[in-house]
Amino acid sequence: MKVLRFVRLVFIIVITSLSLAACNEDSNSTAPIFYIDSSLEEGLIFGGEGGEQFIKFGCSMDWNLQISSPNNDMTWCTSSMTSGKAGNYNVKFTVTKNTDENERFVYVNIFAGTSTITFIITQHKKNTEDDVEKPTISLSQESFNVETRGGIIKVDVESNVQYMIQMPDIDWITEMTDNTKASNSHYFAISENPLLTDRNADILFVTQELDTLATVVIEQRANNFITVNSTEAGSLLGIIGAEHIEDVTGLKVIGDINGNDIVLIKRMTNLINLDLSQSRIVEGGVSYGKKDIHYTIPIYIDDEKHPQVDAYTENDIIGENMFENCNFKSIKLPNSSKKIDARAFKNCLLLKNVNIPKSVNYISWFTFYNCKSLDNVIFENEAKPGIGYNAFARCESLKNIDLPDGISEILRLVFAGCISLEEIKIPSNVTKLYQSLFAGCSSLEHVDMPNNITEIEYGVFSNCKSLKKIDIPKSITEIQGYTFYL
Repeated sequence: MKVLRFVRLVFIIVITSLSLAACNEDSNSTAPIFYIDSSLEEGLIFGGEGGEQFIKFGCSMDWNLQISSPNNDMTWCTSSMTSGKAGNYNVKFTVTKNTDENERFVYVNIFAGTSTITFIITQHKKNTEDDVEKPTISLSQESFNVETRGGIIKVDVESNVQYMIQMPDIDWITEMTDNTKASNSHYFAISENPLLTDRNADILFVTQELDTLATVVIEQRANNFITVNSTEAGSLLGIIGAEHIEDVTGLKVIGDINGNDIVLIKRMTNLINLDLSQSRIVEGGVSYGKKDIHYTIPIYIDDEKHPQVDAYTENDIIGENMFENCNFKSIKLPNSSKKIDARAFKNCLLLKNVNIPKSVNYISWFTFYNCKSLDNVIFENEAKPGIGYNAFARCESLKNIDLPDGISEILRLVFAGCISLEEIKIPSNVTKLYQSLFAGCSSLEHVDMPNNITEIEYGVFSNCKSLKKIDIPKSITEIQGYTFYL
């Protein structure tokens, strides 16, 4: 069959006659008129992979097409038509892949009347590349979005070739799998992202020749909760950077902070978790805002307009109006705090959690007023602050609060309008319930009072519509009017 490689002229037209007498001018000829693509002079040649090719021809009479082979193996070559009437045609020939070591061929005969057109379709032997298995690799997962805190990712591999893992030139991704072991599972440890920006890296699976077979893309989110060591009060802006102020959602500060730092914290509009437990507020820096210079105290609301002056930080004091209207959800106060001044957290509508350090000796008026989401107030052991009027008024989500026994004074209206408050235990050192202390606590069901209470002032339990039980101790000497008014 090898001689077929050298066949160049395979286009044959055979016109035969049933009788030599047909050459006589008086005889009727049966020879058709053929129009066929001249490119067929070399036949049709296919590569080893097979495929499709077309021929164009025309015939003046009915025709039939037949494929034949010396060894009767014609299944690998088919035509789209095998017969037709007079006209022009475009016939498709389809050849399957050759898996044999030799070339192969078939004859194509087109019959019309007494004439025949014959050409050869030749297919080369199979491609030598087919004998070599292409290197392939399949990964169980090709990309990972890793949380800020980091973690461990697993990649399962299926491959028909030996491969190596090429790690990126960074220190926050480490391979945990010993590549010398026969295992198709690989583990990678991702460390916590300390940056305020996202980061990414690629792990490559390569051949021995370092050709890349597959890539694992790792993307890790920015660390929007950062810890800052403030070596000097007023330095937060230089440490965090002005360009990242809007990126920070959580902040822990260690060290001294002053007015400059408070201003920066208040500019972090996306800051929801603030931890100042290991910081200390000190005097100095610019004014952090305004504070009232006198006070008018309405029954439920603090909507009077007061003259205001610039407010500056003082040592160990959470100042007046310091964080008013901020978007915090949680805050840990400095462990060194001695006082939480008036309206320090007023109208922090998203604030849910707050801790009161044992160092605090006074919570001033309207401190947490109208913190509508506040539902968790934690007093540290041994805390014994006095609580000023309206300190927790209108904290509408506050269901219960554990007041330490060290507290000796809770002034008027402290819990007024806490509509979700269900129960409360009055500290044992408290001797007097001041005016309207629980006014409007419509869900309050039970109050546990100590035995040393001597006086209940005007309207303490007014509009407490759900109150079911209250034990009046024998120590009581005076209950003023409207105490249980509904």
